[in-house]
Amino acid sequence: MKKENDKSMNKFQERHLNEIEQIASKLSNLTLILGQTEINLKQRDYLNSCHKLNNRLIELVKELKDERSRLLGIKQRARDTFDINTILEDNNYSVQNYLKEQDIKLVYSVDTSVPAKLRGDGSIISAMLVTFLKGLIYLEKKKVLIVKVFLIQGAFEPQSEDRVLQFRLFYNKQDTKTIQLVKDNLISSYLYKLFEKKIKSLDGSIKIADIETEPLISVSIPVQMHERRSYRLPSKDWMNKKILILISDDTVSNALKDMLKYFHFDITKASSIEDAQNLLYSNRYDMIFIDEIDIDSFQKDFKNLYRNAYIILLTEDKKSQRDKGDVIENISSTLTTPFTQQLIFNTLLDIYSKDTQETKEEIVEVLKENASFLLQGKNILYIGKEDLDQAVVKQLLDSAKINTISIESSSEVVSLIPKVEIIIIGRPVSRREGDILLNLCSMICSKKIVLALLPIDNEYWTESLKEYNIKNLINTPIDPENFYRMILDISLREDF
Repeated sequence: MKKENDKSMNKFQERHLNEIEQIASKLSNLTLILGQTEINLKQRDYLNSCHKLNNRLIELVKELKDERSRLLGIKQRARDTFDINTILEDNNYSVQNYLKEQDIKLVYSVDTSVPAKLRGDGSIISAMLVTFLKGLIYLEKKKVLIVKVFLIQGAFEPQSEDRVLQFRLFYNKQDTKTIQLVKDNLISSYLYKLFEKKIKSLDGSIKIADIETEPLISVSIPVQMHERRSYRLPSKDWMNKKILILISDDTVSNALKDMLKYFHFDITKASSIEDAQNLLYSNRYDMIFIDEIDIDSFQKDFKNLYRNAYIILLTEDKKSQRDKGDVIENISSTLTTPFTQQLIFNTLLDIYSKDTQETKEEIVEVLKENASFLLQGKNILYIGKEDLDQAVVKQLLDSAKINTISIESSSEVVSLIPKVEIIIIGRPVSRREGDILLNLCSMICSKKIVLALLPIDNEYWTESLKEYNIKNLINTPIDPENFYRMILDISLREDF
């Protein structure tokens, strides 16, 4: 009887919350329509106040729905999409100063089974990882801290999307003393106990090493697959590329080799400068990865041996990337450490762009294919004049097989917002319409990502976009490569 009563109450709450939401949505439409009629300034102020109050009502209904879902045991955030590359890169940024202070090198080693995007509680994973990294960094000095990431199928049905994401954190050199330091310092901390509780609430687990051959900390968290393959090379021919790795740190070179295996390259790792010399005498390599320690002797002694190869320099910070790229001869591209699979992929695309005469067209084709893959089934709303810019945007999205909804007036925006993921604002039909549209987006589009075209001949519109803090700007005339890159960047964000 109690279960039936609870079920009845849940339906009652859901029905009435939906009814309030529908009424609020209709009121929003009504205020928009009234806003386009001839009214005086005082009446417009009243109307804007009504609009804001109504938007607050919509927000309250959403908050009530979210709280209701939480109380019913629905883990909403466990279905959110997150990007593992973003988490790792953000974590590196958060611990950079700690790493320098302790003279620790951080290395990520991501297994080829891990796609870029997964479904799960990305915020908990990110916060947990940065907390554990900081804790481990302060236990040692002058060592290499390794984070290995795996995706395990587990005992699930073969067709199931359920997986276990596992993080293993350990030093390249550790002993029983290191394990005891972890147990004495990290386990007793408030944050460790907090994350242990949160991870267990997600049906995950944490294990601390008992012997020195085990990872210091192993964390397992249930996730779901969001995509099968994330990094697609521009051409199948590139799978035949031969790669030589000449990196002084064995931990870094092993991690790079493991992650490059994703692309099915023929990879050789040189153990020393002398070994690299022998390999170059007898083999032709397409790409050579080298670090700053070996670069001087490499260029001096082997200049004629790698004439046709692309040289990728590993460097620790982005500033030195630019400096090295300018002053070191024959450097084709750079890769920042600690690298992620996405950073490696970006470097490969950079090399590919130098390797073909039809660079622009082929890169655009790859970007378009990736945009189509990531945004299939999604809707993009275009609001603005039916002009050349609108035609170009529509053609680019249609070509990528992405659904586009085009409107000129802001009056339909409210009813369409729930149906779209991205909003593109084009040139408004009038200055007044533009003001209404930007004001509307600032109030009710906070949960959507808004892009805006930046016409070169409309200073007022440019200033208005800055005033309303619209940061995702597309310069006109529209460059297809930049357009697809922006769409891809947005689709890979954690908040998308």
